[in-house]
Amino acid sequence: MFKRSVLFQSMLLAMVLPGAALAEVEVGGYLKNETAIFTKDGQVTGEASSMLDEEGHDKFDLMKFENSARIFLNGYIGEESSWHGDLNIIYDSEAVDGYKGHEIYTQNDWLRELYIDTNYFGWNLRLGKQQVVWGTADGIKLLDIINPTDYRELNQNVMEDARIPIWMINAERNVGNNGNIQFIVSQAEENKIPGLNADGDAGHPFLMKGVDAITGQVNGFLNITPKLASTAQTFTNGAPLLSGVFNTAFPGLTLPGGSGLVPFAGFTVDGFASTPFTIDVGGDGELTPADFFTLAVYDGSPLAPTELLLEGYQLLNFFAQCGFDTSCSGLDPNANVFTTNLMPVTAANPFATAWNPNADRTSAFEHMPMATFATFNTFSGNVVMMDAGFGMQPYGVPGTSATTSYHRDYPDAEEVNFGTRFKNSLDNGLNYSINYFYGFDPNPAIDLSWHDRSTGEELQVVRAGTTQTGAIDTSVSRTRDQIIQSLAMGS
Repeated sequence: MFKRSVLFQSMLLAMVLPGAALAEVEVGGYLKNETAIFTKDGQVTGEASSMLDEEGHDKFDLMKFENSARIFLNGYIGEESSWHGDLNIIYDSEAVDGYKGHEIYTQNDWLRELYIDTNYFGWNLRLGKQQVVWGTADGIKLLDIINPTDYRELNQNVMEDARIPIWMINAERNVGNNGNIQFIVSQAEENKIPGLNADGDAGHPFLMKGVDAITGQVNGFLNITPKLASTAQTFTNGAPLLSGVFNTAFPGLTLPGGSGLVPFAGFTVDGFASTPFTIDVGGDGELTPADFFTLAVYDGSPLAPTELLLEGYQLLNFFAQCGFDTSCSGLDPNANVFTTNLMPVTAANPFATAWNPNADRTSAFEHMPMATFATFNTFSGNVVMMDAGFGMQPYGVPGTSATTSYHRDYPDAEEVNFGTRFKNSLDNGLNYSINYFYGFDPNPAIDLSWHDRSTGEELQVVRAGTTQTGAIDTSVSRTRDQIIQSLAMGS
């Protein structure tokens, strides 16, 4: 669908108004095929749809099979004006969805160029869809800022093809013996960067890791945040059960009835992950051996003892991936089931997790070691009880508070860019130019922020609540020992 800007409409009107008959049209062109293959097995960034997806591609699989027909049209309008058209019919059978064929304002735009060259009161005018290049540096785009760029092949494509023609008024004239002055009024269009779509463009061979961290199905903040909310929901739903777990993890601690996890509001992710937990599996109804039989510490063998010692990060991984579903098959709607990168896991044994928040961080929770229970409590909603075939389980609706939305804010149709340039040559052979360009930045500015779901108000960072009433404590987030001390003192 064409984005019909005011400038586009003006250019089109100027091109169709001349009443002079068109002279002969010169037609030229070429056919081209571009084929590329993968030279080794593996995955491209963003290709995986889950943490356990290792299918990827094989050596010698096709990466690109692009066929195109380029057609150039040239003609005259009267005796002093000419016109030029550039058509590009193109299709790549191996590209991911959205990049196979025609896409407006990309290097796959069927109508790449269409403009008129004419003269008016001593000015050379080029009106229409075109490319304008400032600067002559090879291999870099230092002054080449008029047209946006399609980065679907990063820097492997020639600039003339990667550059995106846009609608503009291009006026220039010679000044003196060697000078030239130029004015540009152009359409505002953004650079095209793979992955900056809500679906993440999974499987695109030139997806950058920074972009994958925003929209990627496994590593993207857009998809990880709802799963963080689901994990928080698991902790909220299981507060009565987890209170018993915490009683054994913190010697001498007895939680007040009904307090749930409120006393642990200031407990950090690192504090929980670094705490050893002794789980009572003696058949008292709190937890059963089946709840943890798939964890790596058992090596797949049946569990015999009545008490099980787990590291906190193993427990965190189990709750994140399985919720309270003993089969870890996705029956609990809060279960991540190894979809997004919450904890470091491997396909060989996804329960053999690790914890490295200080070095070589590879997962979401490892990047959030100082986030607190109070923070994640705001992610969760209300408890919803449902029968999932294992009796009444504290399964909850995932993401009832923390959800994500992806917004793209582009200039309005009537907003345009403006630029001017003066260049000259001195008698000693020195060439120089003075350039000025006022326009919208074609690169994305990523703004991540939290907002209240009901009011839309942006949320501010505060320290965690650590008292049993949930009041905000502006001191520090709590470690395991600080939690014990504060509870012992009744604060």
